[in-house]
Amino acid sequence: MGSDDPAGLCPKCLIQGAFDSSVGAGDFETQTIPSVTAASDDDFGHYQILRPLGEGGMGTVYLAEQREPIRRRVALKVIKLGMDTGQVLARFANERQALAMMDHPNIARIFDAGATPKGRPYFVMEYIEGVPITQYCDRHRMAIGQRLELFLAVCRAVQHAHQKGVIHRDLKPSNVLVTEQDGAPVPKVIDFGIAKATDQWAVETTLLTQFGQMVGTPEYASPEQAEVTTGDVDESSDVYSLGVLLYELLIGTVPYDAASMRQAGLAEMLRIIREEEAPPLSRKLTTMGAAAADIAARRMTDPASLRRLVDGDLNSIAMKALEKVRERRYPSATELAADLQRYLEHRPVLASPAGRLYRTRKFLRRHRPAAFGAAAALAFILLSALTVWSFTHRNPQPKPQSTDKRPIVLADFANSTGDPAFDGTLRRVMAGELEKSPYLSVLSDARMSETLRLMVRPADTKLTPDVASEICERTVSGAVVEGSVTSLGSEYVLSLRARNCRTGDVLDEEQASAAKKEEVFKELGQIANRFGTRAGDSVPLANKDPSQPTDVTTPSDRGMEVLQRCNEGTTAWGTDNGKHFTPQAGHRARPAICDGLCQPGPAICILRGVRTWSAEYSQGLRTTESG
Repeated sequence: MGSDDPAGLCPKCLIQGAFDSSVGAGDFETQTIPSVTAASDDDFGHYQILRPLGEGGMGTVYLAEQREPIRRRVALKVIKLGMDTGQVLARFANERQALAMMDHPNIARIFDAGATPKGRPYFVMEYIEGVPITQYCDRHRMAIGQRLELFLAVCRAVQHAHQKGVIHRDLKPSNVLVTEQDGAPVPKVIDFGIAKATDQWAVETTLLTQFGQMVGTPEYASPEQAEVTTGDVDESSDVYSLGVLLYELLIGTVPYDAASMRQAGLAEMLRIIREEEAPPLSRKLTTMGAAAADIAARRMTDPASLRRLVDGDLNSIAMKALEKVRERRYPSATELAADLQRYLEHRPVLASPAGRLYRTRKFLRRHRPAAFGAAAALAFILLSALTVWSFTHRNPQPKPQSTDKRPIVLADFANSTGDPAFDGTLRRVMAGELEKSPYLSVLSDARMSETLRLMVRPADTKLTPDVASEICERTVSGAVVEGSVTSLGSEYVLSLRARNCRTGDVLDEEQASAAKKEEVFKELGQIANRFGTRAGDSVPLANKDPSQPTDVTTPSDRGMEVLQRCNEGTTAWGTDNGKHFTPQAGHRARPAICDGLCQPGPAICILRGVRTWSAEYSQGLRTTESG
């Protein structure tokens, strides 16, 4: 077709324009554009070209300065040479009144239009210093909810234009820029009216039998825009493009792979847009492989959580906006926004099946605090009823006799967390829980102090595993129980171990972890309960030697007095090769009450009915077992 073609473009140019139209955000990145010199050589009236901002399939956008009647910076879009200047300006004139009536905070205004002396149409728009919406969301790692709030503002802007009779026809990320005002993101839709004036997706009447004019961004085009023989485009076309934009905001990609569409050829590309259904969001995300992790991270989540998030209502909403048959889409941008608002408010969305279970789940999610309270109250009532029933219907169990309980010695907990709140507290809690066991009897603090005094140790001696083991042996208890608490990162690890104090064999072990400090005592109670239940099989009963007196662990008051006074004297005496005794300098003489109880050599104080205490003066006080 020659240069006298009514549209002024050859088929090769049109097809090339379709394949060269920018995808996504690249349109408005600053580039080195060869046409800047040509533009600066042309005359744009009151507007002076400053620098290029970007280039798309229809033309080049420049930053310009308006000099009259006011001075301000504007965005000046110059249509590529070859477009029919008269038709472009005529179509823009028809739209100009509607454009002038648009007044919305999320729509960039169009100030003027004209043509240079060389016949190049241009449009003067409000200059928005922002970035495409998809880039802005990714850079700021905005979560899904934050992205939807921005998208709702875009839907309201598009609906405002539709109410004025203006269809955008080329909605895509690079035509939705996000700027910041007072620190808050504000989306701005640009290029309203330009698509219709330049007839980007329409079909020229003089070319109906020859080829359709298709210049723009195919990935965001609606099926009716791909019908090059009709060009029947209405508001639902913008709804479809909004669906593609929503799709990309949610999972970081468009429904149809851009590279594959361009490689398939123009006819196949148009067929895909018209006929092939968009893949569900979760399935598309799964096919992205390793890239899904980065996509999820930019949405402050992980791939598995993102797949679950987009697999329900959000998928239903996106798929309804992307229906191939326009009658099955949302009838307006307002309806699309309303369904998304319902999703954010945890209410049933129109795009999802309206089943009873679905509506109930949404109701509970929307009224979560009240639902939790009601569930807790119901659970309490049921639990109370079950408890009463169990007490009234259970068979009476004979309580274990106190003689059947296994005596144990509980050592102090080893606290390596550095938190003094655990010192002593864990042992007291543990003792209280173990006392509830029908099989165990924790050696009382009074018996502990008694035994420590007989060991010539202060009553406040720390109950280390060694000290506790010695007490266990002296009191002929069944086992010594040791515990520890350590910190592992932000978690706490509790350990419990029961040992036979005579053989050293481990009888039982238990371990649990708590996510935070407040849960340590709860976990301790649980492991104490489990240990107390198993103790009947693991901890032996106290075995008394038949040769020992029956009151070996319960000395008489008189015997205690004698033994204590003997030990007081023993600690103050020395030895001369084990043959005779002489008081050490500065110490009192040995009490007379011990004269008949002590012999030369290692001083052995024997008291019948009481444990035998042996003090070797050369090595210090120690304990032996004796009949």
